[in-house]
Amino acid sequence: MDTLPSEQRERIKLLVSKREAGSALSVSVRTIENYIRCKELKVRKLGRRTLVVLASLREFASRDHASPGNGDE
Repeated sequence: MDTLPSEQRERIKLLVSKREAGSALSVSVRTIENYIRCKELKVRKLGRRTLVVLASLREFASRDHASPGNGDE
C-alpha cells in the first residue's frame, strides 16, 4: 500500500540529469561522467539525454569506492 499523497507520488523521480546527480553527490558533472564511464553509475538514454538511475545513485552513495581515474592508465 502506498502511503504518499498523490501529489508527492507524481513528483518522485526515477531518473536524474548528470547535473542533478553531481549536485546530489557534491561532485562535478565531469566526475559523474567518469563514474558512468567506469560503470559505477547506471544510466538510461532518452533521445540525446543521458539520465542517471536514481536507485543507482543512492546505492553508489551508500558504499565505499575509489575515485574514478581519468582513463590514462
